[in-house]
Amino acid sequence: MSDLDAYEIHILKRLIYAEQYEDIVKESIANEFITADCLRSLLRKKYISVWFQTELSTELKQTFIFDSDKLQKYSFKATVKGLDSILFNS
Repeated sequence: MSDLDAYEIHILKRLIYAEQYEDIVKESIANEFITADCLRSLLRKKYISVWFQTELSTELKQTFIFDSDKLQKYSFKATVKGLDSILFNS
């Protein structure tokens, strides 16, 4: 039995590669507040990771410390656990 709802699966399938928050919201089927809550839920379940871009580099770096009220500063990517869940929920 999956602990993911249909919308979490929808979002997770779009995070095989790191995606910026704004792009996730644009491509989502729900409003921004629901999408933000979904991302927070996926983070708590360790199905996605948080990435950021420094001002001095174009390279994304993974971070474990972030401001969950300012998700627009970050990118998100599925973890191995998240990718496994996509396979089992397809």
